[in-house]
Amino acid sequence: MLENLTTLTISKCKKLKHILSFTLAQGLGQLESLRVCDCENLEQVFYLDHEREEYVGGGDHKNIVLPKLKILDLLRLAKLVSFFPEKYDACCPALEEFRVKDCSKFTTTFIVEEFQNLQVLEMSNCVNCEMEFSLG
Repeated sequence: MLENLTTLTISKCKKLKHILSFTLAQGLGQLESLRVCDCENLEQVFYLDHEREEYVGGGDHKNIVLPKLKILDLLRLAKLVSFFPEKYDACCPALEEFRVKDCSKFTTTFIVEEFQNLQVLEMSNCVNCEMEFSLG
């Protein structure tokens, strides 16, 4: 459905709580830029549509693969808690720029070893966000 989308910018959508379901996210193989800002009620970028998608239980994990994503900006999202559902991991091997600013409820842990092309990393006012740096 969105397989040719290369840029997604969402700004000032006050009532938006989620952006894309896990199923739609799997079809974003061409996405190069994802920028989300000033969406005061946004809680999660990728979410599970519980009527159509299966929750991963136990110790199992599923990946959300965004193979061409180069730019990820999450800015001024006061209620953002997570980038993806619990037990789901983001795989962004082409990521070059990663910015998270003014997302005080954001609790997602990112493991930086997967971001071999990362050139810009900016984080501010994200008191609950964790970054794990590993040499892999």
